[in-house]
Amino acid sequence: MPCSGTASGRASPLSWAGTCVERGSPFRRTCSCREIPEPFPLHELEEDAFLAALSRYGGTPQSLLDNKELMKLFLPLLRADFTVDETYEYQEEEPLPVPITAFYGSDDPEATRGEAAGWERHTSGDFSLHEIPGGHFYLTHSSPLLLSYIRRVLGV
Repeated sequence: MPCSGTASGRASPLSWAGTCVERGSPFRRTCSCREIPEPFPLHELEEDAFLAALSRYGGTPQSLLDNKELMKLFLPLLRADFTVDETYEYQEEEPLPVPITAFYGSDDPEATRGEAAGWERHTSGDFSLHEIPGGHFYLTHSSPLLLSYIRRVLGV
């Protein structure tokens, strides 16, 4: 069973993987992000600093960030997403006996090759690391390449 976590969605799939392994389910974990215990308190920033941080990630169109009315609607949701991610308390566990495949963007200053490589410590199985062209949101520009890697890893 494949399971993937990306950016702020990286923590819960690891916990879910442990549950699947305990129940004897076949499993393969993919991740596209830095390793879990690396929180940055963006959710606590003042509004202008928070918006500047979102802009640096490159996944939110500047036209949306500049639209004060829309940001009034989206800002609480975005802060909630960052709050969940940044306040998650990872509990160190034994490495999972499942293969893990990690991906990172070649130009991503938020999740470097070294940080993505940190996922290797979470498995006693095979580990592979793949660089995908692009920044933090390489998924939007390099999805065909990412999907070809995932298909190869899953054997489909």
